[in-house]
Amino acid sequence: MSHPLCYTVRMMIKEHKKPTYTLWNGVQLIATYPHTREGMNAAMLRASELGIGAKLYSSRDDLVWSARMADDMMDCE
Repeated sequence: MSHPLCYTVRMMIKEHKKPTYTLWNGVQLIATYPHTREGMNAAMLRASELGIGAKLYSSRDDLVWSARMADDMMDCE
């Protein structure tokens, strides 16, 4: 079953019918960005400032990135 936040994001996106990235910090929606390279760059820049609770979702792909994923990847090196 999908996470409740994902469901909420999908419903919001379906209403607007434009692909987007949404940035979350825990359960708080921080910002919505256009689904473009510039939007992804801006979202990643802002996410880097939020800490371990940051997650980036895509209306096309579900979870794209999380600070925990990045932290786990750093532990493997």
